[in-house]
Amino acid sequence: MVTEMSLLFRIPNGDEIRELRRKVGMTQTDLAREAGMSQSMIARIESGGVDPRLSTLKKILAALESIESPETIAKHIMTYPVIHAKPDQTVREVIRIMQTTGFSQVPVLDDGKPIGSLEESVLLSYITFDNPGDFLNKKVQDVMEDRFPSVTADTHMDNIHQLLATGYPAVLVVDDKNVIGIICKIDLIVTASGKKQGVSKT
Repeated sequence: MVTEMSLLFRIPNGDEIRELRRKVGMTQTDLAREAGMSQSMIARIESGGVDPRLSTLKKILAALESIESPETIAKHIMTYPVIHAKPDQTVREVIRIMQTTGFSQVPVLDDGKPIGSLEESVLLSYITFDNPGDFLNKKVQDVMEDRFPSVTADTHMDNIHQLLATGYPAVLVVDDKNVIGIICKIDLIVTASGKKQGVSKT
């Protein structure tokens, strides 16, 4: 972020001010109120229609820095819609889903509610390569493992990290017991590295 200190070296342009304002979730009206000036002045500065004084820029940057960036919570990084298995599907069908999507694990949902999970490592432990047909034709409900842990949409990223760090491959995001998103380890890694902003979708 451009700070007041950086003004000693470079004056931010209107596009940069607009980007900073949006990053902290402020409208032009919000910024104008915090900086003690009119919304029309903010609009003119962002559009490049006026060259503001250094003192004006300092007020704007101070107002931007006074607003903390919103904390990263589950709804910001979850993936949706959730690719999942159904309890009455066959293992063969779920393997095709995993192959098509590239997921190494899927939750098992029954009418939107989590009841179990399937992972590649578990499937591999069941399969015998001499005669895999019997296992592939089994129903998901007969071989599924425990369901992934669940969090609400406003759960902080640190809490999600703690769950994934204990060995769970994924965390489900639920609303009134219905699954609305999923967070895998890679989602958290990408978010922490600063490459992923907002809600992720597949």
